[in-house]
Amino acid sequence: MWLDARIPVRIVRPETLAEALAANAEAAAVVEAGLSVPAGIPVEIFPAPPHPPGCGCCIGRSVAAAAFDRLFLARVKGEVSFFAIVLAASVTAEGAAAIAEALANDPVVPIRYSSV
Repeated sequence: MWLDARIPVRIVRPETLAEALAANAEAAAVVEAGLSVPAGIPVEIFPAPPHPPGCGCCIGRSVAAAAFDRLFLARVKGEVSFFAIVLAASVTAEGAAAIAEALANDPVVPIRYSSV
């Protein structure tokens, strides 16, 4: 038997984000700028200011991948409350593509997260 310890990610429509977060007590969110998340929910918004130019963890990676990384690191460091699932939402086609690309092809995100 194989245990998948990755954090599940469910992509939701922007108009259902608040409802989906309310239905998942242990949820966090990765969202595109322009979407709001209720207070108290661990959240990372993309695009966000990147680390300094040439940062080894960001070079060649998408803004969505960096958001997933920031959220994961905040969880590991105990900077946010525990979450067992991430809800991802975007308002543009580019944002949706960035989320999909990060989950499928980033060198780090698919190791930490799984699409559901």
